[in-house]
Amino acid sequence: MARRVPALESLGLPGLVGTLGELAAEAVAPLTHGPGEGADERPAELFLEHSPERQRTMLRHVYGQ
Repeated sequence: MARRVPALESLGLPGLVGTLGELAAEAVAPLTHGPGEGADERPAELFLEHSPERQRTMLRHVYGQ
């Protein structure tokens, strides 16, 4: 869950919201409605995207090494 800002949009993250109210609703929804479809898969995907190895690879790519 995150607000729709240019830096996050450029990463292609799904589910970005436009307002603080929408962000609050997204944060509360799993507590009131249970986890959504694919809820178990997304944390695993995020972990792989933000692992130290992936970050190292991407930083090398950005800085041309």
